[in-house]
Formats: sequence, C-alpha cells, structure tokens
Amino acid sequence: MPAASAASAASVNVASDVLVPMRDAVRLAATLFRPATGTRWPCLVNYMPYHKDGRGGLWYESIHRHFAERGFATLVIDFRGLGCSEGVNNVPFDAQEGLDGHDAVEWAAAQPWCDGNVGMWGTSYGGITALKAAAQRPPHLKAIVPIHATTDNYLDFLLLGGCRNGFWPNGDWGPRMIGYNFTPPLAPDPDGRLARLWAERLDRSQPWCLEWYDSVNEAERWAGRAIPVEKIAAATLAVCGWKDFYVEGTLEYFARMSCAKKLLMGPWKHVFPNQSPVDPVNLLEMMVGWWDRWLRGTNNGVETGPSMTLFVQGSGVWRHEQAWPPRRNQACVLYLLPGCLQQDPGTGRQELRYRYDPTVGLDSIGFDPWTSAVVDQGDHNGDDARSLCFTTEALTDDWELTGQGHVTLPVRPSIAGLNFVAKLCDVHPDGRSRLVTMGWSPDAGTAVDVVREVKIALRATSHHFAAGHRIRLVIALADFPRLWPTPTAAEVTVLLSAAARLSLPRTPPQVPALPAKFPAAGPNLKSPFELESSQRWQVSRELTAQAAALESHSRSRYQLRDGGVITYDHEYRAHVSAQDPAGTAITIRSDVEVAQPARQAAGATVRVHSVSTFTPSAVAIAVEIEQDGKKIFHKTWQKRWNES
Repeated sequence: MPAASAASAASVNVASDVLVPMRDAVRLAATLFRPATGTRWPCLVNYMPYHKDGRGGLWYESIHRHFAERGFATLVIDFRGLGCSEGVNNVPFDAQEGLDGHDAVEWAAAQPWCDGNVGMWGTSYGGITALKAAAQRPPHLKAIVPIHATTDNYLDFLLLGGCRNGFWPNGDWGPRMIGYNFTPPLAPDPDGRLARLWAERLDRSQPWCLEWYDSVNEAERWAGRAIPVEKIAAATLAVCGWKDFYVEGTLEYFARMSCAKKLLMGPWKHVFPNQSPVDPVNLLEMMVGWWDRWLRGTNNGVETGPSMTLFVQGSGVWRHEQAWPPRRNQACVLYLLPGCLQQDPGTGRQELRYRYDPTVGLDSIGFDPWTSAVVDQGDHNGDDARSLCFTTEALTDDWELTGQGHVTLPVRPSIAGLNFVAKLCDVHPDGRSRLVTMGWSPDAGTAVDVVREVKIALRATSHHFAAGHRIRLVIALADFPRLWPTPTAAEVTVLLSAAARLSLPRTPPQVPALPAKFPAAGPNLKSPFELESSQRWQVSRELTAQAAALESHSRSRYQLRDGGVITYDHEYRAHVSAQDPAGTAITIRSDVEVAQPARQAAGATVRVHSVSTFTPSAVAIAVEIEQDGKKIFHKTWQKRWNES
C-alpha cells in the first residue's frame, strides 16, 4: 500500500475479492471497505464500469476510505462482464444494470456485516446506475447520491437538442471504453479463474460504440433504456454542474421525482465537486450528512428547507431556491435586428444571409465538460466573427438569468437538414465575449427555400450579467466538433421581424435572500495510487484550406494494489474542412498497458491497443492485444450508421 494511505489503513479493512451473486447465478466482483471497529454498519454501493481494481476504483480510493472511517461499509462493484465480474457486456446503459444493482443492494443488506440500510452513489455512469437501481425499488435501498447523471443518454449524450453528437461519444468516451472493456481483470489470479473470464470476454465482446446509431428503430431502442425515476422511493441528493453534459437531464429527472430530494447545481464541469479547480465545495461531507440522515436516522435536518442550492455564475454567489425556474422570474423578450438585440421589435422586415461555416465551434471547447483541466474558458470572439451576432447596448443595470432562454428564428434555408446553433455570450466592457450557455436544433423541414420557424432551447443556467456588460446572441449552422457537420455547402436567410426573438427570463433579487452555507473544506481527495494525470488540448486552423482541428491527449498512471502499474493513454484528432465538410473525421488511439509483477511468471505485461475512426456515417475499429510482446488478439469491426 502506498505510504500516503498508511494512516487510514489501521481504521479500514479492505477485501478485494468479494463475489456478489445475481439472480441468474452470474457473480459480480466487488471490493469491500469496512470500518476496523464494530460489527454491523450501513453499506454504500458504488457500481460502475471503470474497474474497481483499475482507474475507477483507485481514483476513488480516498473517498471509499473516508466513508469507511466514518462508520460506513462501502462496496465497489465491477459491471457484469467487465473487470473481475463474470458474464459478457455488449450493451451500454442496458436495463440489466438496474436488475444487477437491485440484487447487489439486497445481497449487501443481508450480509452479517450490514445493518440492513443501504445507499448508492456514483459519478457519471456510477450515478446513472444509482438511479437505475433505485428505480427497481430494492426494499433496503434508503438513499442515493447521483452526481453528473442522467436518465436518458440518448437525448442527453448521443443527441444534442436532436442533433447528433460528435466528439463526446465518438472521440472520447466511446473509444476510451474500448480500452477499459478489453483490459484483463486486474486482481491476482492464483487459480486461473480471471484468465478464463478474460478469454471468454475477448471471444464474445464488441465495442460499445457500435451501439450508438444502429437501426431504423433507434429512438425506440434507446427509449427502452431510459430510467423511470418516478418509481424511485429512495431519498435523492442530485448533484450536477452548469457546464456538465447532464444539466438538462438532471433538472428534468429531479422535477419528476416524488421522493425526498435535494438538488445541488454548481459551476462545475464533469468532475467530483471537491476536486473542481473552480469553486469547489465539500460534497463529501454533505454526502456523509445525507447518509447519516437516511441510513442511520440521525435528526440532522438535511431534508428541511428549500429543495435546491445553486451557484450564480458571474457573481460567485451560492443560494437556495424553492423552485426551478424561480417563480419570481420575469418574462422578457429581446428582438433580433441587424447586429442588435433590443426590446423594441422595430417596424418592417429585413433579411440577413448567412453562409454555413462548418469550422465554427472551437472557441467554446474550453467551456466543455471534458476539458476539466482547462480553467480559463477562453474568448468566444473568433466564433462570433464567423457567425451572425445580435448584441444589446451596454446594460444600465444588472441582469440575472436563472432559468432557460429560447430562440425563435424565422429562416429560409437553401438545403434541408441543417443544424441550427444558438449561443448566449456575456460581452465584457473590454470587448471580450464569454460563453454563458448554448442550444441546438435540427431543421425539421424538408422543403428548400421555404420560410419556416426554428425554435432553439438554450441549456438552463444561472448567470449574472453585470451593468456595463452586453448580452450577445450568436447564431450559426455548426458547432464543431460537438456536432457532426452538415455535409454540403449551404446558406440560410434569416427574416428579421417581430417573430425573430430571444425569450430570456430576468431573475429579480431574492427577498428575503437565502444564502447557502457549506461544510468547511474537506480533505485532499487525491488518490494514494495515482502516479500521473495530465490533459492536453490544442485547437488549430489551416488558413489556406479553411480547415480546423481539435487535438487532445490524456494520460494517467496508477499503482495497482499488488504493486503493478496501469497506464492509460488516449489521444484523438477531430478535423473539418470548409471545402469538404462531408470528409469530417475523428481518429482515435487509445492504449491501456498493465504491468503486474505478481504475474511475471506468465504474462507480466499486457497492452490493449485500439484505433478508431468515426465519420458522420460510419465507424471502423481495430483492437490488438499483446502479452509480454506477443500478439494474442486482433479483431476489427466496421459499421455504417442506420444499418441493422
């Protein structure tokens, strides 16, 4: 064990080879953290696909130990067919995850070391499985804490406002999971059981991202994987960030819940709030309070008061709210005139023509949830210059937007199938334009050169526009690399009349004010097993060819519990050309290398190497595995979207 974790070793017992039986006799592998004193405790379940013995479990090591030191057993479980668990897993976000989560909860409640009270929590996919298991209503599940989660990954991840997502599923997460899912079990294997599991997995598994867009019944197929949160009875502390993928999904599922519930919405990207480089809060201690109330029956009052706590960006203020959106919001309309946003709709009708530029979007990459290491979100002025902009005069007083804006745009497109993108920016007195929120909408019409209205819902946010700043609406036909670009050249005519408008709520001051208080700053959550962690993001433009690209590289290394080392390398390049948007592609290399001294006699080093290429219409994937320098596995997959 690393020296950094030695202090907590005496107060926490760890068993890394626990097998949890499911109703179909498949056994899921778990690591169990238990307090060193006492005999029976409430249990917290963290159920995720990122390997309990690899990056997923090792990264959260300090959190699991923190809970155990406070009197909670913690069970960290590998997904069916992944890590050290039995079975095969070819379908992401499948309903089976909810059934397995239910069975894991009930198994834990029946163990002699558990007092019968169980909670679930997790970040991202782990938060999704907490919701999914809770919707199965296991009798002993009393509370959950889903962090950066959703109930519908089709609407909130694969599509953005109905437009097909580009680099989130196809450049980063999807290809990254190829490496995870083909990595061998990472625990010691004295009897060869894990080697047999891995051999079966290699023979029968396929990459999850082949599942994204699979057939003509795509929406119906994904609808069967959505989570019916109305069924959840467990007390829910929902957590998300304004810059996360799932801000809309979180607000939507929270509104549908009828259980005891609280919502925490911060200024974060896709990170655990304690570790956010921007405005962190001690969520860890808030979770302990949640568990104390609902698993131990402690009368600490966490369930009382307003149901929501949110951060107002631009002002640095945290406060409580009684409802979403705030009931005191005032409906305001700003009309689009050439270059202007104003409250007077003007008279007559004017037209603006805009030529599609598929390279627009790169100025907002620093805002993106994946770029968790990027603190400065950068200026949006470059994309502003490549788009249609409508800007208010300098504000004479403050304007708080806590809610959701909507854009109505009468347009006459030259082709069908365009994606319409709207971004709301805060223009500072020095001219810098900073992104506040955005929205996307596909053109539902099929006629060419026919006027129709496009409606774009902006993502919910809370932002303070200070007096002297200006509000800017930016309209474009691309958001690269978030959206796959329209493949052909196009232009759109925007008709500026009273119908062209931005509906933007204005939030008056709260009377009386309900400021939020948080626990004192918590412990350093850096994993004692983490050896290296880095991200690199680079945006480039080729001016002669009018092309643009995003390049990313991330690397992390962790010491394994048996003394080995696992290294994750992931890099990709998303490229688009204004002259050939149909040729847009994302190319990815993702490697996982495992060096385990405990296996030096047979297979000390395993390297999983995957190469993927995504285009708007197809994907090609190759996976190669070497063991001690010898190739033991090679397989390729190709698929065209919308083909069964």
